[in-house]
Amino acid sequence: MKTKRILWTVVFLGLTLAAIVMEVVAGVFHPAGTIPWTEYIAQYVPWPIQLGVYVALAAWLPFHFWRADVKAKRAYREGIQLGRLQGAADQRRRAAGVTWAEAPKCSHGCVFGSPVHVCNELPSDAR
Repeated sequence: MKTKRILWTVVFLGLTLAAIVMEVVAGVFHPAGTIPWTEYIAQYVPWPIQLGVYVALAAWLPFHFWRADVKAKRAYREGIQLGRLQGAADQRRRAAGVTWAEAPKCSHGCVFGSPVHVCNELPSDAR
């Protein structure tokens, strides 16, 4: 993962966890000076607006998780396909009697013909 993505994930999940913990503490234990969000919402937000927000959230949340699930399954399938391609490249290499150490590589260190070789170099360019 990239550093920005890791930082974003840590901050986002940290704030989410903190908010959930504070809500549970305020709602269950009622320490002095704490008010749960539910009481703020019930007191200050008119019920038609509350209802609209609840309906929008109820409609959006299942779609949101379905879309994330589809993306994860697609990435998994593409990873399986890449593994199959890599396996086929390994079989061709073994059939030719070439080890990975002996196989010609591009300047990036990728073996020509492997699925991870994506640069425009040709085997004739190999050193």
